Amino acid sequence: MILRGCMASSTRRRLATITELFAGGESGIILDPRNLGTMWQDVGKTVAVASDNDPVRVWEDARGGSFDFVAPSDAARPLWRDNAGSSYLEFNGSRELEYTGTGLNFGEITLSVRAESTAHSKVIAGFPHAASHSNPYFRLSLYHIFSGARMDTRWNGIASTSSATLYGSGLSKMVSVAPTTGKIWVDGAVDSSPTPRTPITYPNSQGVVIGANATSGERMSGKFYGMVVIDRSIDVDDAAILNAWNTA
Repeated sequence: MILRGCMASSTRRRLATITELFAGGESGIILDPRNLGTMWQDVGKTVAVASDNDPVRVWEDARGGSFDFVAPSDAARPLWRDNAGSSYLEFNGSRELEYTGTGLNFGEITLSVRAESTAHSKVIAGFPHAASHSNPYFRLSLYHIFSGARMDTRWNGIASTSSATLYGSGLSKMVSVAPTTGKIWVDGAVDSSPTPRTPITYPNSQGVVIGANATSGERMSGKFYGMVVIDRSIDVDDAAILNAWNTA
């Protein structure tokens, strides 16, 4: 039985730890599927997610901000799964969530995601940009390719690729990308193939998408264990906090 409104002590500890990243007044979000109080089955947020296999239409920021990630339709809702105490959202190639505002469009930014992607050439999470720019229309994204996971830092179509094998069946990884330092963190360690250092400067007129690209294509299949966005680059201590928080 799950008691709504009563947050387990382990969840309190996770949130208390991860919120240390925002102790300096930083902006950003925490999306944690282990926090049931942030997920709803309907767009009006009247039916709570409470049981294994419940669909998620709205996923709220655990920090209490106005950053709701919403499925574009009931058919596109990912499923909340609770498997032996490991909670995640399940995507199957036809589901996605999107925040349509611009409140997360920071010039200096770190995007951190733990996921297990089981299909290549799919988007894990990304920040689309204006369609007047070159394909694939992302300012910043985590993208699963054939040989691993591509950490895209894109501006006018330029992309960089991580050297690490990150995603695949049975591979749950915490990945963070910080464009202004050019660093990619994988399970708390810096990847050997950094991105070019650059702020995200081109048009910030789009929101953020989980599990798809800007036009609902390249939809993810696999498990999504959570996401953190913060308006600064991270260091080794921050990466350790992120990795410990999102470990099932």
